[in-house]
Amino acid sequence: MLSHRDDGFEVSPKLFALGSMSPNLRRLRAVAMPWLHELTARTGWATNLAILADGRALVVDEVYGRTSRSMPRMIGARLPLHATAIGKALLSGFSDDALDAFLEHTALRPYTQNTIVRGNLIAEQITRIRAAGVALSFEEWTLGTSGIAAPIYLDGRLEAALAVVGEPDDRVMQSHAQYVRIAGSRLSQALTPELGVRAA
Repeated sequence: MLSHRDDGFEVSPKLFALGSMSPNLRRLRAVAMPWLHELTARTGWATNLAILADGRALVVDEVYGRTSRSMPRMIGARLPLHATAIGKALLSGFSDDALDAFLEHTALRPYTQNTIVRGNLIAEQITRIRAAGVALSFEEWTLGTSGIAAPIYLDGRLEAALAVVGEPDDRVMQSHAQYVRIAGSRLSQALTPELGVRAA
């Protein structure tokens, strides 16, 4: 499962291949890829695709643009739900009871001075995200980085989320939000209920 290197261990090709064999996840990634590329082409920002896994946002695919080449690679990263746009988009699919339980039992760590850690404020954000169809995060997880994300639904059920990530600029973020919202909606339509992906 692991490969030995002089400086430690890394995931082996066999383990990577095993994870790639999931038919549901493979379909999600394949159907989403054109929309990730289109978002990157429109915005120049990095684009991420994530599913819910063990209370965090698990990044399962990404595309990098002309202005995002220096950003760290995120595939396999597990991001906090409360401090990232893509995590908040996933939270927007929680039922009210599930959201209350998450906010009550999860340690909302302040990653930066901008991280929102009060449960009532996060709940208010989730209400706005549900209405607007898009989530924003302004330097809440990492300084110098902001995100815009949209939930992906199938038959009324949250399946995943996609996001663009780049430098914080409110004007630019607002202009990109419409593209992210449209991409999330169209990806939801492209994933038919019969072949939909079940979030982990």
